[in-house]
Amino acid sequence: MLQNLAVYFWPPLVGGAPLDTSVAAYEPALQTTSGLSVMAGMLFSLLLCLLLCWVVWQLCRADVAAQFRG
Repeated sequence: MLQNLAVYFWPPLVGGAPLDTSVAAYEPALQTTSGLSVMAGMLFSLLLCLLLCWVVWQLCRADVAAQFRG
């Protein structure tokens, strides 16, 4: 069923049609974009880890932990 949906939405990619060879001219730009997206993803992951560490640190403080202990 998924393959049928894929053929419906993306026929050139799934249906076996040859890819356009003119994409090679855009390859350097695509590599740069890929590198930038990887860097952005790494930065986002680092910021998310820092945020979660801060939340854990805040929850481990004595006054906050006392509120959860009742």
